[in-house]
Amino acid sequence: MSTVRTILALATIEDWHLQSIDISHAYLNGKVDLPVYMEQPEGFIQGDSCKLVCLLNKYLYRSKQGGQQWNKCLHKTLTKLKFVRTYLDASLYTYECEGIRIIMLVFIDDIMLASKSESGLDNFITE
Repeated sequence: MSTVRTILALATIEDWHLQSIDISHAYLNGKVDLPVYMEQPEGFIQGDSCKLVCLLNKYLYRSKQGGQQWNKCLHKTLTKLKFVRTYLDASLYTYECEGIRIIMLVFIDDIMLASKSESGLDNFITE
């Protein structure tokens, strides 16, 4: 929360533009790298035995693996877009190119962006 407060304070002092993004179905973007099985959910019993399990093709929310894979996927994408993760806060990324500076704070699938350049923010969101 201290990072959020700091960015909001800087945005107020420096008259930065703020935008937020909510990534829909974020965990579904991470690739399953190991086999993960789960019991069949209640009301979804297939087969003649309740001992059957499901092999997941995509991670589910609230799974440890899903959060980790989503974070790896997002980090890889942001790195390709020339964002740099800070050392002090792994959820804080910065971008600086051609006079445009963007500060990005990530909390699972919610992203807060701050920049003096509104067009820079719009271009990034489109990308």
